[in-house]
Amino acid sequence: MKPNGITQTLAKRPGGPSWNIESVGANNRAWESKSFELPAHQELAVSGWAVDSESKKAAGGVEMVIDGAPYAAQYGGERPDVATFFGRPECADSGYVMKLPAGQFAAGSHAMFVRVLSSDRKSYWEVGPYTLNVK
Repeated sequence: MKPNGITQTLAKRPGGPSWNIESVGANNRAWESKSFELPAHQELAVSGWAVDSESKKAAGGVEMVIDGAPYAAQYGGERPDVATFFGRPECADSGYVMKLPAGQFAAGSHAMFVRVLSSDRKSYWEVGPYTLNVK
């Protein structure tokens, strides 16, 4: 699968978005770690939620940057819990998931950053690095 990023021409913003990384591979409490063990023979899936904390709306999208290559996540999954938490109905569709096929990355350590696009899709915040240890 070729990288398919959306932030290459956008400006990086200081600070951070309101977001959470909930699962990376089989780790369903990903917010507790910065490093993840991943079997090479399994699909890489990363999921969570993200909102534009400045506009208080859903983000413009999410992507993962792994070893410098950007991969767009599917964004807009239903997250009524996030809308309730922030008291903002416009944040209800703030879930994301990125899936990459097994064998995408060689065995070893890989750096991953999460990019959250502003709601107007003119800039992004970047969070990380996270380490993906493929075995």
